[in-house]
Amino acid sequence: MAPVKVEMGSGYNPQPGFLHVEVNPNCPDVDVVSSVDSLPFADGSVDEVRAVDVLEHFSYWDTDRVLAEWARILRPGGRIFIQVPEAEEMMRRFLRSPKQMMVEPFKDHPPIVSIAWRIMGGQSDGVYSKDGDDWRWNAHYAMFSKSSLRWYLERHGFKVDAISVNPFPNIQTRATKL
Repeated sequence: MAPVKVEMGSGYNPQPGFLHVEVNPNCPDVDVVSSVDSLPFADGSVDEVRAVDVLEHFSYWDTDRVLAEWARILRPGGRIFIQVPEAEEMMRRFLRSPKQMMVEPFKDHPPIVSIAWRIMGGQSDGVYSKDGDDWRWNAHYAMFSKSSLRWYLERHGFKVDAISVNPFPNIQTRATKL
């Protein structure tokens, strides 16, 4: 039997080889229209979960509930890849050199606008949230650091195998369900 691999919040850039779960029915190649915090998969039925830029789209009040749901569907030994913005590093960079964090289309705005976009999400940016989409799907409701994400994952029965920060900066975490 082929491994069951699920991509949470596949959005407008679904990755090949995964079942795509997306709350937005307008996105391409959606296999399951559902919020990723209430999934139609049996306990322990999934081998791998991919969640790139998804967890921050839930309130910090809901982080435990979302991770509990992802842990529920993963089999023991199943793997998870999570990417979220690294809020602490963004703030450090902004304080050191505000212009360093400038992004299009905000190059002519005060630097705080660019850091707001990075930390609070693109909202109605026309890229990740397009005409007809609910812009709230593209807003951030939680922030993470490497240590806080590790804490949450360990709390939900995961062993963190690797955790790093890419240049954006995003936290990229690989973990295994115990």
